[in-house]
Amino acid sequence: RKTTVYFLDTRTFRSRHCIPSLAAVKFVPLGSVISCVTRLLSAGLKLPFCSWRKRKYGMLGEEQWEWFENTMMNDHVDSSLHIVVSSVQVLTTNPVVESWGHFDMERSRLIKLLSGVNNRVVLLSGDVHFAEISRALRQGIHVEGTIPTYDIVEVTSSGMTHSCESPFYGFLCKPILFAFSDHRQKHKLNGSEEGNEAFFTNRNFGVIDIDWGANQNAEDASVTINVHDVNGNVVLSTGSLPLIWDKAWREISALEIESIPKVMSGFLLPYFVRVVEVISICLFFLVVIILLRKPNPGRKVKKKVR
Repeated sequence: RKTTVYFLDTRTFRSRHCIPSLAAVKFVPLGSVISCVTRLLSAGLKLPFCSWRKRKYGMLGEEQWEWFENTMMNDHVDSSLHIVVSSVQVLTTNPVVESWGHFDMERSRLIKLLSGVNNRVVLLSGDVHFAEISRALRQGIHVEGTIPTYDIVEVTSSGMTHSCESPFYGFLCKPILFAFSDHRQKHKLNGSEEGNEAFFTNRNFGVIDIDWGANQNAEDASVTINVHDVNGNVVLSTGSLPLIWDKAWREISALEIESIPKVMSGFLLPYFVRVVEVISICLFFLVVIILLRKPNPGRKVKKKVR
């Protein structure tokens, strides 16, 4: 059996964000926090120049893309499991963090590539100082009913020494994660009946368990990825994921890729429009009041003489 692991360099060739990050500028206090805010605004307002930049710039660089595409196409025939490692998240809808989502076309290109390979694909990522499980899933209709036909799972484990709740602004971590959850799978753990949000904000690490099945039967092969806390307890789990699936029912179109929840969603635009409307109305009435109170130049002002 063969498992192929791809380590992507998402730093060397990555273009600047729509609004360049200040996190690396040493003389700017709280540069990382300011960068989180600028990423939130650029994605939330779906700024026009961000749309222009995303067409021109990217994450991997063309040389690395060529290597990755050729390698994956050569290996996908005889590999039962493909593990793609990215330092930053791929499927997240959270605009605060660095991710592939800030480069829409690069993200779509990656998802299209991963959907064209045989057998199971798993994404591993980190960087964000919390753990979560994300999923891109398309439903198709088969004669036997509704079946999952396109399924890429991403497991984020970060970090072993830091937590997003550690800094003074850590109280914002969970509210932000709850606010941006469209990418996240619900999960059942320790016998719970209802699915919970699949994230964990304390220190953690991940473990990959590959089961090749009884007598290495391909039909029984599966992979399970668990996230553990510092005491070794399982806090998140993908559950058992089969390595074999039917390629004919997994093909994904450009329209379906577009339907996968995005970072650059423009979720702030309705609020922005409301604020502009309120400001415009206030300015209108202010101008009216000024005009009404303006003295009439033809009117003579009588002065009292003592």
